[in-house]
Amino acid sequence: MPFERIFFVGASPFYGAALESHLKVQEMTDGQVVGKAEDTLGLRHGPMAAVDEHTLVVVFSSADSYRRQYESDLLKELSAKDLGCGRIVVGPQPEADWADLCHHILDLDVAPEMDNSFLSMLLVLPAQIIGLFKSLQLGLMPDTPSRKRVINRVVEGVTIYPYSS
Repeated sequence: MPFERIFFVGASPFYGAALESHLKVQEMTDGQVVGKAEDTLGLRHGPMAAVDEHTLVVVFSSADSYRRQYESDLLKELSAKDLGCGRIVVGPQPEADWADLCHHILDLDVAPEMDNSFLSMLLVLPAQIIGLFKSLQLGLMPDTPSRKRVINRVVEGVTIYPYSS
């Protein structure tokens, strides 16, 4: 998919996964794809203006019926405004009408009682895969995509100071 930007959108329990996901894609593409993480409600407060025809939008859905109402509303708005070159939903048990609002749905077949902290770890996996294939498409080496060595596999130059309370 020819995208230049990627937004990962997730409500409160999945915002951390959205942060890690956007960083992963941005790192693996050597910054050629600009990533952003947003909260489900926060996207509408300005950041939606940055979603253009070169933006892939990935929405993390919750199993929580209350949160899903807001996720559905967001998907309806993105679809009605024809925002993004692609819209993907990742999460458990997608709503039936989401197939009309998105380009792809990744249904995570998990136990309904799975804690959100565990589900968050699964949500990052699609970003790894997207980053891998986008890195290859851009002619980069996925294990060392940073041509100027700005990003390393292990963070360098950070001093760990002794902690005392």
